[in-house]
Amino acid sequence: MPQKLLPLIFACMLAIAGCNTTNPLNIGSSRTGTRHQLMYYFEHIQMPSLWFSDPGKMTEHLENEGTAYLEQIYADCQEERGIHLTESVSMNVEMHEWPNGTKGWILTFPKVKVTPESKYSALVFDGSMVRFFTYEYDDYGDRTIWFFCEWTPQHMHLNYGADAKGTKEAFIERITQMLDKQETPAAATALPLGG
Repeated sequence: MPQKLLPLIFACMLAIAGCNTTNPLNIGSSRTGTRHQLMYYFEHIQMPSLWFSDPGKMTEHLENEGTAYLEQIYADCQEERGIHLTESVSMNVEMHEWPNGTKGWILTFPKVKVTPESKYSALVFDGSMVRFFTYEYDDYGDRTIWFFCEWTPQHMHLNYGADAKGTKEAFIERITQMLDKQETPAAATALPLGG
């Protein structure tokens, strides 16, 4: 089956099941939501959308405001979604340059609690291409797994596989490997048996 058909097939399956195909988690701005809905919206919808819509503007804000800019986006998401949390959150933004000269930003998000919240994301200028990588949490009962994924400008989610490390260094190394290949691998969802 051609990869191009998968998003269409997934959307059809969701529609048949009665789900909102543009927002399968049914996150609505008019209803009170949960922490998970807020974090998903912030990390997986709002951040990639802002990055892909104007990477130059976002880079300027990150250079000038750093973490305060990330915190403002988070606060705006709370207002937009009508979800106001009292818990303190800790975030961080840092510029990173990969060995091949590619530049970008590493974002550290609040402590993950539920699948598929992200521990880290990376906003990357890969030549003329703008990319958004995530390091997503998943709890497999007896162990925690981290999925290395990417959101595309078309808001397709690509899963490049898992590891058990969960460190910023491991996330950066996965991006380095991706950038060095100079190609986009086929999406993979197979969970390694070791690790």
